[in-house]
Amino acid sequence: MSAYGPRGTGCPERALYHHLRALSGARIVEQESRNHHRIAAAKVVPLLVITLAAADVGEHPL
Repeated sequence: MSAYGPRGTGCPERALYHHLRALSGARIVEQESRNHHRIAAAKVVPLLVITLAAADVGEHPL
């Protein structure tokens, strides 16, 4: 990983670490080993639902 995150996302490493730490604290992301994270199995469906709901709301202005 470069100083700008994976694949040139422009996200500095510290910000990426901060977000992973927050997601880990919420038990959404689990750390498998050093530098390897995954979404907790119990959180996959709820994350998909909220992502789809947010996308739907974003497509239809109020």
